[in-house]
Amino acid sequence: MKSERTPLRPEMAVSIDDRPARHLFRHAAEACRARQDLDVHGYAHLRPEDFAARALGEDGGRAFEALRASWDRLPPDSYMNDGGRYRRRRHAVFAVQGGDVWQLPYRPHFQSRAYNALNGGIYRRYAEIEPGIIDNPVLQNCLRAALDSLDSPDAGNCWFVEAHQFRIIARPGEEGRPTPEGVHRDGVERVFMALMTRDNVGGGLSRIYGADGELLQELCLERPLEAMLVDDVAVRHGVTPIRVLDPAREGVRDMLVITARRAAADPNLPSFEGNRSQ
Repeated sequence: MKSERTPLRPEMAVSIDDRPARHLFRHAAEACRARQDLDVHGYAHLRPEDFAARALGEDGGRAFEALRASWDRLPPDSYMNDGGRYRRRRHAVFAVQGGDVWQLPYRPHFQSRAYNALNGGIYRRYAEIEPGIIDNPVLQNCLRAALDSLDSPDAGNCWFVEAHQFRIIARPGEEGRPTPEGVHRDGVERVFMALMTRDNVGGGLSRIYGADGELLQELCLERPLEAMLVDDVAVRHGVTPIRVLDPAREGVRDMLVITARRAAADPNLPSFEGNRSQ
């Protein structure tokens, strides 16, 4: 007899606080050209002319401007072991199962030192992404785009998803480092990276490397909602430092990063009873 799967229930999520999981939306995966590029190359470049209309939705630019403004409210990242003052950050966690997308009660971010030799090996508790920003339709459309790159996210598989808001700041005489850990993998299966704002900075080149260290692609995300998808199992990635162009003021590079991995693949993840056969 074919086993049945129990739908993910809010009380099934293990976390560090007592809030219930919150259902955000139901998602039906769409075929996308980016998935084909991922399968062939290990990465996909989402140009604004291809992606922005979907991300902006019917609202046009109002929701996007509200989303971008939230980067001005990011607190400093206090876990920078290089002593850097150049990164600000917020974070949120989600689960996806059977097409249902849930925001989970907050849990800290964790990477082993195998994936992040600079800041890994500890649980890092960041300020959570603001509730109004979680509900922003542009952020949710970016989340949908990330989910479309997964293997059947609406077919019973369970995924653990994290969203990160990053602001990297460059100052006169002080560069900002988008990936201070260097060329790396994140220890997940998919990484979605979308540019929100790029102002008064040079550098910040996104580079993709094969498993053998060969440089496969180098490009600069320059326009709002220009994005990349990366198969984190197949390739490694990194971003070069940014520097100010006009020394009279700071420069910033604001990114939304969404990662996904199967919930059953890592014992550190929340326990989803719905992912087990009955």
